[in-house]
Amino acid sequence: MTLAFYNAREVIIMKHIRINYLALIMVVLAVLYACSSASREERMVKFTYEGKTFDEIVAKVNASDRTGLLYFTLEGCGPCKALQDSVFHNEQAIEYIETSFMPFWIEAGESAVSNALRKKFQVRGFPTIVLISGSGEMLNQVVGYGGTAEAYVERLKAAADPANSLSALAAAGAGDPDDLEAALKYAKGLMYARQINKAIEQYEQLREEIAAPEIYSNLAYCYERKDTEKVIAVLEEGLAQNLFGDETDVIYCRLGNILAKRDTRPIFRNYTKALEYYEKLPESASDFKSYGESENQQKMIDYLFQVAQHNMRYVYIATGKEEKGRAILHDKFSSLYEDKDARSIASVMYSNYRYEMYMEEALPWGEKANELAEWKESAPLLFYARLLQKTGHYERAIEVQEILIEVYEKEREGY
Repeated sequence: MTLAFYNAREVIIMKHIRINYLALIMVVLAVLYACSSASREERMVKFTYEGKTFDEIVAKVNASDRTGLLYFTLEGCGPCKALQDSVFHNEQAIEYIETSFMPFWIEAGESAVSNALRKKFQVRGFPTIVLISGSGEMLNQVVGYGGTAEAYVERLKAAADPANSLSALAAAGAGDPDDLEAALKYAKGLMYARQINKAIEQYEQLREEIAAPEIYSNLAYCYERKDTEKVIAVLEEGLAQNLFGDETDVIYCRLGNILAKRDTRPIFRNYTKALEYYEKLPESASDFKSYGESENQQKMIDYLFQVAQHNMRYVYIATGKEEKGRAILHDKFSSLYEDKDARSIASVMYSNYRYEMYMEEALPWGEKANELAEWKESAPLLFYARLLQKTGHYERAIEVQEILIEVYEKEREGY
């Protein structure tokens, strides 16, 4: 009895020791994490966050005898967060940025001042870095983020090279009227710097002098947000001259997507013509002739072809070829089902629901998607229920909605 008592007491003491030991470990880990976080914060690029009117920025840049770096970001921007975590905490990047530039942090939408700066430098996407001289002249822009911190530093170095500044490119382009390479480089610099009106002017002048695929493709890109009619005209003119070579498939896809796009103004929407271009496309994105040129090219083609496949479903309806649309839809659902991708099946069902096309054909895939998800995911349930309701299958719609309510409650409890 006494021995049992002492054994029990030892066990209790050991348990207390172990609990205290574990608690100590947790405290140490918390301290280490806090130190690590603090250290990480200290290693971030030192930006100027205040005094950000244009005149104040120019004065600070001029006084620093360095190039001004205006970092335009936006709350909730994923690529901005990735750039900040990767580049602005990287030792190599910190050393280069702080020794070469006077950095300013500009939060778009934060104030009238930041919005004025965004408008002044024609910043349309995020993240964007604008480089300026001590006199306030824009030297260059670096738009977007992808890759590694090291690669981004190289992009900054290239943008900061005086030979690549917009004024230097303009001087080179204007210096010799016969130097088309310099003029092309200047036009591309304007386009990358989002000086779209100037880029259009430059490319239009070049188009009168030389028929080159780069001119037509980039000019169409510049017109995309401004004039749909001119985008179509420029690309079709390039096709008529057989300029695009291995890029021809990409141009077919771009034109088809523009002509079929639902939010394209009706005057430019032409489903019959869109179908003509779509029917010239290869069977898969990887069959495009220029698919393997680079990773960025592959991503671009994958995206364009995905949009085309989506558009084809209602283009076939609009042109009286519904059977072909059904075949495309069936192939899409079958492929996603083989991949056990219930969420993507739900996304396709949403398109059927939203555009009211092939809804009855989509219903069996709603059952299959939810079987894959074991009737436990909200997205397949939600869009299946909507399709059922839209097609008049009310009893089954109610059953699915009851399951959906249970799933929502469990998801809420999880939060």
